Amino acid sequence: MTTFLEYSAGYEVKENAAVAAFMAALQRQQKAFSTGQTNRRSWVKQEVNGYYVKLGKLEKSYLLSTEEDVKDFLHRAAIGAQSEPDFQKLIEAAYGEPVVEVKRGRKKKAA
Repeated sequence: MTTFLEYSAGYEVKENAAVAAFMAALQRQQKAFSTGQTNRRSWVKQEVNGYYVKLGKLEKSYLLSTEEDVKDFLHRAAIGAQSEPDFQKLIEAAYGEPVVEVKRGRKKKAA
């Protein structure tokens, strides 16, 4: 009989901080676009002949023609970030390691 730790190791999920940060930002952008509350920092900008889309810190930019294309594009980006290893590698390269917050306050006195 196997122990619980051995059994649960097969089902363990490893958290990817870069992909999690990308997904959080993507969800905010999807909501902003669907409600029409975009601004100059948004990933989606309306152009004369369509919509200009740049997925966060990723290098490539895209030009889509309709609002439905943009919604589908963002949805497919979310699916790809969760399931496609090649796309996850691009996200990891762009978003890098998470920034560790520096603790503020007094320094301890030397004894």
